[in-house]
Amino acid sequence: MNSYALTVDAVVFKNSDPKKKTEVLLIRRKNIPYAGCWALPRVCP
Repeated sequence: MNSYALTVDAVVFKNSDPKKKTEVLLIRRKNIPYAGCWALPRVCP
């Protein structure tokens, strides 16, 4: 029996007004060792 795994990363960009800078969705990490750092949000099954 074969077993496969697939992971997908996605980055959400927002640019609703051409006169403003492009924005990206980030979260601030709460747990050590990376507490206070910015990261891409993720969901773990």
